[in-house]
Amino acid sequence: RRVEKANHNAEMEPQMKLGGRTSSALHTLQTSKRLSEIIRAIKTLEISTRLSEKCCRAFATADAPEILYALIRTCNRSLPHIELLHYVLLTLSNVARYPHLMPSVAADDSLEVLMDLTQMFRDKENIFCLSIALLEGIVFSNERHMDMCRSSENTKRLKGIHALCKRRQK
Repeated sequence: RRVEKANHNAEMEPQMKLGGRTSSALHTLQTSKRLSEIIRAIKTLEISTRLSEKCCRAFATADAPEILYALIRTCNRSLPHIELLHYVLLTLSNVARYPHLMPSVAADDSLEVLMDLTQMFRDKENIFCLSIALLEGIVFSNERHMDMCRSSENTKRLKGIHALCKRRQK
């Protein structure tokens, strides 16, 4: 009955359909500067990309990964930004599940952004783990990204993160 009721409500209100909500969230992401609106849009995108490959394609087509990487660079360690980062990383991970959409998630600056996140949030387990998992997927998706990760600077950064994690674990 609940599914029937939800379907009926969706028919009566087209903005309640997943595709419509995704389009609206992508528009908000591209135009809004208000943190509360962006967080709401990202939450919607996380749900839609988790549930629908079509929504993941719309996300990739709208160049949303680039917008999200730019957004990540503006975040600090405040609680609203940590919440935002969590949903951003979940959304990017949802899209990265599809090999044909991985190139949209694996932008050139994605490696640097994700490494910065792992360093900055090494004490925040959810952000750290999501960043590392996404970084791994990007690195192994493309030989060029693998080479970028092997650079001396990136190797040094990763070894530093590993050493810190080992000390913390002890």
